[in-house]
Amino acid sequence: MDPRLAVFFQIQSWAEFKTLTGSIYVLFNYLQFAERYVYWVAGWYIFNTHPILGVGLENAGFYFQHALPAYGWHLPEVMLIYFREAALPNIKSMWVRLLAETGVVGFSSFIAWYYVMFRSAWSMRLNQHRLFKVIGWFGLFVLVAYITEGFSTDTFALPYLWVSLGIFSAAGAILRNPKLEE
Repeated sequence: MDPRLAVFFQIQSWAEFKTLTGSIYVLFNYLQFAERYVYWVAGWYIFNTHPILGVGLENAGFYFQHALPAYGWHLPEVMLIYFREAALPNIKSMWVRLLAETGVVGFSSFIAWYYVMFRSAWSMRLNQHRLFKVIGWFGLFVLVAYITEGFSTDTFALPYLWVSLGIFSAAGAILRNPKLEE
């Protein structure tokens, strides 16, 4: 059992429940999730101020100081990053980061690429050869996993993702080769 959720279910009174659920920041802080949520809100604010082209890859950290919600300034992780670390903060969500750093143009391009990969996997799973059918399902599972993982990671430097999609893309290239139909 996750101790964060266990604490949530040990609320003693209605007043304590109302206090916790009165603000999303207080609730997430209670669940030890507030830092991540504050980073997401900051990324969303950066996107709202630069919606078309974003701020450029790896540049969101430069805008964090003005984008961070007031609640975030008393969270220990945020204070540690700003006052003791030499690194810039990051958004901690691939989807919000894509919006903030590349804007609608970059996000749309990424979603278009993702859609092509999904359609390719969807059609490959209907192939007559078992190997290609398995690779099609494999591609679908990788894409679904990446959607969910994108809410907790914010990097393209995930080797397993690119190796997996590389295998899947190579299988698609083999299927499109007319000489291999013999």
